[in-house]
Amino acid sequence: MEWLYGILALLAGAAIALQPVVNAVAADNMRHAVWGALASAAVTFLLLAVAAAALRLPVPALRVVEGFPPWLYGGGVIGAFMLFAALLAVPRLGATTTAALIIAGQLAAALMIDHVGWFGIPVHLINVPRIIGALCLFGGVLLIRAS
Repeated sequence: MEWLYGILALLAGAAIALQPVVNAVAADNMRHAVWGALASAAVTFLLLAVAAAALRLPVPALRVVEGFPPWLYGGGVIGAFMLFAALLAVPRLGATTTAALIIAGQLAAALMIDHVGWFGIPVHLINVPRIIGALCLFGGVLLIRAS
């Protein structure tokens, strides 16, 4: 069953490369990047609402949401930032360079999250093989951008 999660992660990676391209074209057709980003976010919201309804998920009580620490709302801010930043980068840097930079940024953040154990994640210390792997990825970004 673990192979299924690997395939899902691979498909998610392909989607990360495809999404800003689609959003950039939508933004161009809608005459502004904000409208392209909003269209993408609206479709995401609608699909998740349909999924919640189809799965007959109970609506969380308002008191549950009120008890959230403020930083938990950061996921929405991060999602909007990612969507908008990638949408702006693709027409200027290209899909490949944008995807490589997104992956490099993900790797740098993930290394820190693992090393420190933020958000209750099990600690995986930064070591020489991890550093070499990260440097190889960052070198790949430079090679992609140089071509």
